[in-house]
Amino acid sequence: ADRIEFWFDSYSMSNRFKLGKKNKDFRLKTDTNIYSFNVSLGDLYNEQTTKVKVSTSNSLDEAQSNAAKLIKAIAMRSDRGYSIKLRIPFAFLGFNKPPLESKPIEYGLTIVVKDIDNPYKQGELTVMASSQNFDQSQPASYGGILFIQDKQYYGSSNNILT
Repeated sequence: ADRIEFWFDSYSMSNRFKLGKKNKDFRLKTDTNIYSFNVSLGDLYNEQTTKVKVSTSNSLDEAQSNAAKLIKAIAMRSDRGYSIKLRIPFAFLGFNKPPLESKPIEYGLTIVVKDIDNPYKQGELTVMASSQNFDQSQPASYGGILFIQDKQYYGSSNNILT
């Protein structure tokens, strides 16, 4: 992989509906609260630095601008492939505190992996997305990510902020 994109919709799943006059419908336009984190992996063989480019549909306030300086990505090779870690402060996404409630809450997220095996043949780009029919301009096509309280999750997680 050459680049990984993380597309995040900070509307909770319950608020990802757009209310019409007659019924509820999914948001089909990128209006607000969309964040894109474009992680360039660099050269993992020669340990070139991993870089993150951030874009959003929102204007950033001072707290978000300060939090943007703390966004970090790390990519490493392992015997099983590659490991990518991305640190995004909740403050950058517009949250005053982690959005953890008494029950799990779901937000929109799609991860897109882009790979170019031959940089001289750009037509040989391979793209894989974690959501079927993903369209970055349509939040309704995003997959989901659950934020779960401590001790209520199944599996493992590592805090890379410490």
